Amino acid sequence: MSVEKGNTDTQFDLIAKILSGNATENEVKQLDAWLALSVENTKEFERIKRIWESSSEYVEVDTNSAWNLMSNRIKADDGKVVNIQSKTKTNYWKYSVAASITLILGLLLYLLYPWAQPNFQSFNTPVLAQLQDGSKVNLNTGSALYVEDEFNKNSRKVKLKGEAFFNVEPHPEKPFLVTTDLIQVEVLGTSFNIRESEDSVVIIVKTGKVEVREFSNSDNKVQLVKGDKIVFRKNQKRFEEALEDVNEIAWNTKTLIFRRTPLVNVVHVLEKTYNQKITFSNDAIAKCELTAQFEDQSIESVLEVISVTFDLKIKNQQDLIILEGEGCD
Repeated sequence: MSVEKGNTDTQFDLIAKILSGNATENEVKQLDAWLALSVENTKEFERIKRIWESSSEYVEVDTNSAWNLMSNRIKADDGKVVNIQSKTKTNYWKYSVAASITLILGLLLYLLYPWAQPNFQSFNTPVLAQLQDGSKVNLNTGSALYVEDEFNKNSRKVKLKGEAFFNVEPHPEKPFLVTTDLIQVEVLGTSFNIRESEDSVVIIVKTGKVEVREFSNSDNKVQLVKGDKIVFRKNQKRFEEALEDVNEIAWNTKTLIFRRTPLVNVVHVLEKTYNQKITFSNDAIAKCELTAQFEDQSIESVLEVISVTFDLKIKNQQDLIILEGEGCD
């Protein structure tokens, strides 16, 4: 389960309390705030809720009988039964039942999501993950990598949410498997990029060879070699060949190449590469065409070249960069 800006165990506790009817008003607000963070959080909650509802018809908790049984077992050293007020009895069982539900939910979620916590996660900037086998994974912003507990024993399995560039060390006896919600990629030793979205996955192979399979149908598979790019679309359930954009993985290579490229397209690449919102003060600027190549340059350096080339001014407005000027005809 991928949790947006929150602790997984905490969310499990909140969900358990709400489903069991023991959540406070403040806890309900906390869960509402967590659900509002992303569509993925809402989907996970609905999935857990369905599991809970389908299980509830088979599980009955008789708290009174259980309490009576427990009361008969609580003895003082002198053989007297310890008296407990009914209010304490009610609270005890209310929280005991909630704790039991939390435990059951936790076990169910562990079976459904054995890699509930990401081992590596990126937020505002890419993160380079060094794996135990020597492989390196560069996670793009807003991405997460889950590594199985027994990684590098008999196999090497990871799960990706988002986008990452993999540089896999060759160990033929230990296949490297990358899983997303839609596909699974198997490699021996290669480098490739995976970009996952809600309805598609894009794979670009830079070196070596990989096999890509649909997650729910292993017979639906393709093999890719250096220079290949494919797109798997969820609705069509098929792989489509595609042409690689020279700047498609610039976020990883930090190499940008533009050949008479309209600034509207240049800005799109810069936004993805540097995770920065950029806009124009007027539409004429978007028509200007840029021819340039940048190697490992900061966004400030790239924008400075653009501003000098087209006589533009750079204005920073909170999280937004605005390019101002007359533009091009």
